[in-house]
Amino acid sequence: MINQSIRLGLFLCVRKTTNGRFFLIQYRGYEQFWGCPKGHREPDETHEEAAHRELREETGLQIKSFVQKAPLLEEFYWFKKDERLLKRVLFFVAEVEGKINLQEEEIANGQWFTLTEAIEKIAHSEGKATLKQVEYTLKACPKNFHIKVEVSTVFMECEKKLLLLQRS
Repeated sequence: MINQSIRLGLFLCVRKTTNGRFFLIQYRGYEQFWGCPKGHREPDETHEEAAHRELREETGLQIKSFVQKAPLLEEFYWFKKDERLLKRVLFFVAEVEGKINLQEEEIANGQWFTLTEAIEKIAHSEGKATLKQVEYTLKACPKNFHIKVEVSTVFMECEKKLLLLQRS
């Protein structure tokens, strides 16, 4: 049997003063891995509300605006003991602001990286592929313009799967 875990992730395109850098973190106990801030959605939250809350809780940063409406989807399998788990992560590309204040209980380290550095730091191939999707998204988006994209078929399929999982 495959258990499924859904997490909300944030890949961050940051304010102009940091020249389009990405903020990655290392969770306590997993200091060998760099990743993006992420977490679970509360039952009464939208995905966007959860993205705001998780980013603020883990980093102290605030979402200024989303670069695109539809999040990116990353799916992968991993094993915990003898159990195969499917993990689905929705990634929102956002411009952020504020002062970094890491949540000490969960976060060991956080740092800004260029896109090239971030791709190097991410350990897993799925994460690297997601960052390349972010790169494509940002290239399609003029500097001071936040694109509004129609929800893609892939995103609608993801939403259907999420709804089915929430009902079960």
